[in-house]
Amino acid sequence: MRTIIIAALPITLCLFCNQLTAFGNLSAAEVKSLFSGNTVTGEQRQGVAAGTGPHDAVENYAIPFTAYYNSNGTLEKQVNNKLKTGKWRVADDGRLCTQWKGKQEKCEPVHKEGKLYKRAVRNKSGRILWEFSFIHYYQGNKSGL
Repeated sequence: MRTIIIAALPITLCLFCNQLTAFGNLSAAEVKSLFSGNTVTGEQRQGVAAGTGPHDAVENYAIPFTAYYNSNGTLEKQVNNKLKTGKWRVADDGRLCTQWKGKQEKCEPVHKEGKLYKRAVRNKSGRILWEFSFIHYYQGNKSGL
């Protein structure tokens, strides 16, 4: 009996943690104030391949990025010396939505972890494709993107 309880404890805690994370998501007003008209620097990590780890696992190495979230809804991001362009918006429920040229729009919540704000972009099965850590915020187009 004790073995069953000990084995079930991590599963129960994991389910409870996911519920707590959902309550920590930012509101639409908070997301807009963080991103609208601001340059954001941070790190992105790619999710691990299916079958090589849990749905929430990400690679150990981080790739730095700089992005400008223009208040008119356009988005420019520099990563690996490449410039990407797209659109961004905030959904009524606070999810940050981005759409890169030639790609489908992805809407995911932003939450705070310590001093960082994070967003995980997931596929239809729930596996993380990319995890973004937003580290610094600067008013205006600081990097001239």
